[in-house]
Amino acid sequence: GISRMYVGVHYPLDILGAAFLTLITSALVMQSTRMFEPIAKLVFKMYALVARRIPFLAKYNHIA
Repeated sequence: GISRMYVGVHYPLDILGAAFLTLITSALVMQSTRMFEPIAKLVFKMYALVARRIPFLAKYNHIA
């Protein structure tokens, strides 16, 4: 950030704006991760059940 301000490519408010957007985006990603975690666990369980029944997939089943 500072080197780009030094050469005049960015201004201090650009850097602060990017930091703010990063915080907001991180918060949204964390919230959506919590929201979709039960769905992901269900998908992994379903895959494990299918992988046990199909010999070809059994060797790729790394889910305990």
